[in-house]
Amino acid sequence: MEIAEKHEHISDYFELYYDHLIKDFVISITRNGYFDDVFISNYRFYDESKGDYLHLDIGNGQTIYPVLNPDCFEELNKDLFIQQLQSHFEGYLQEKDIITFDSISYGVKEANVDTLILG
Repeated sequence: MEIAEKHEHISDYFELYYDHLIKDFVISITRNGYFDDVFISNYRFYDESKGDYLHLDIGNGQTIYPVLNPDCFEELNKDLFIQQLQSHFEGYLQEKDIITFDSISYGVKEANVDTLILG
């Protein structure tokens, strides 16, 4: 919980996007007191063809839907992830050069005082 509180606004200090022109990810870091470098450590893609979205029972007869199905996440290497990204966003990338990622799209792992690893 301490790490979550510490990193609550960590995404205010960097921007992650995929640049279609260079076919790679770009991480732009704003100077801050938390970290000076960011790495992408793993690539996960949500494959909807591997299962259905879940219904989450929150009690009192209420459910939340749709909820991501853990069985649909696929671990990929960087090259395969980029291939999936380009395929999934093919129409979008015909008109736009970059795909941005919101902070909900990545996790944060604390590596040491000066390094932040996206994963």
